[in-house]
Amino acid sequence: MTNPLVRLRDAFNAARSYPYIERAKQLAIETPAEIFVGAAALSLGAMAISYNHEHEKRCQIPLAFSEIENTEFQLERLRNIKVPALTRFYSVTNDVVMKVFEANNLSCQKWINSGSDYYFAHELQFKTDPGFRV
Repeated sequence: MTNPLVRLRDAFNAARSYPYIERAKQLAIETPAEIFVGAAALSLGAMAISYNHEHEKRCQIPLAFSEIENTEFQLERLRNIKVPALTRFYSVTNDVVMKVFEANNLSCQKWINSGSDYYFAHELQFKTDPGFRV
């Protein structure tokens, strides 16, 4: 019986001397698998470009605040009309959603680590906390 270390060394030397690179080139270039290899390479490139594009778009949610203060000013002070309850509800609901979207946009643009929830929570707290308002 031979020494197990000698057998392991012989197996390692045999695997190291096998022409892996030449076999891979032969498989990729000289066989019909080259179509699949090319398609895989193109799809990986397209996937990387698409991922980067979508990641950049993530921080660009469009904002449209309803400006309830302006609505109140226009209706109550200038025209002496009470703001309808449904208009007030929709304005406040829209403003809340827009503050969340604005916090998302700012957390992506301001901080380097755009994937962290901590930065989003920090921006959202800053936007919603009445203590930070001037």
